[in-house]
Amino acid sequence: PIGIGKSLQRIVGKAAVRVIRSDIQKACGSLQVCAGLEAGCEAAVHAVRETFADEDSEAALLIDASNAFNSVKRECTLQNIAMLCPSFYIFLINTYRRPIRLFIPAWKEEILSNEGTTQGDPAAMGMYALSVVPLIKETKMSENKEFAQIWYADDGTGVGKLQRLREWWDMLSEQGPKYGYHANARKTILVVKPQHETKARSIFETTGIEIVTSGTRHLGAALGTEDFAAEYVKRKVDKWCAELQTLTSFSRTEPQAAYSAFVFGFKGKWNFIQRTMPNC
Repeated sequence: PIGIGKSLQRIVGKAAVRVIRSDIQKACGSLQVCAGLEAGCEAAVHAVRETFADEDSEAALLIDASNAFNSVKRECTLQNIAMLCPSFYIFLINTYRRPIRLFIPAWKEEILSNEGTTQGDPAAMGMYALSVVPLIKETKMSENKEFAQIWYADDGTGVGKLQRLREWWDMLSEQGPKYGYHANARKTILVVKPQHETKARSIFETTGIEIVTSGTRHLGAALGTEDFAAEYVKRKVDKWCAELQTLTSFSRTEPQAAYSAFVFGFKGKWNFIQRTMPNC
């Protein structure tokens, strides 16, 4: 009965999110693009690359959080969603108002989940997206040539002047924990243009953030120099070639399964790179 109840809850959750999808998107706005926007991840990649390429931009700060979906403060999130997206709150309050029972088959025990979203919940992404909106608004600085930001779930990216990026980092580090967002310096990367490297190391000296001048991975694409982007794509292609050889060997005995993997797996990865990486 418990398994049936959980399955039914997921079906209802998927239906509810589909119906109120537009409400969630409006509440998240344009800065949080993980709330069901079509090609939201692609839009974030292009926006960051174009802003970073501007001559007035000095660096891009890619922030990640520790254990983000499990750490979000549930009570605070529900209260905020009640104001931001009342239609979604009606559903969430019925599934998250009490601790959620989690069963560990290997231990033959039950534990209670008191914080964060539930793994496998269709409403989890929308819930998390809205949980970050108040933090985004609280740490939002004037959007101009000195600073711009965009978010995909817990991955926040700021682009602009180094001093403004440091101020943004300090605000997120200070204000984030009250929402359950813990910015992790060890998982955060500052991509800085080579001519500003010395300045960047001075401004971010005490943060523990990794500073690079060549580039880094950003939402499945590459952000940085042309040489870094070319090498990034080459590594991807080499990996796909090896995977395709393996898939080809499977196709001798399981042709339809291999065809499905190609159509629904490989092609999606190839298309994403071609749509997000120029000249590849």
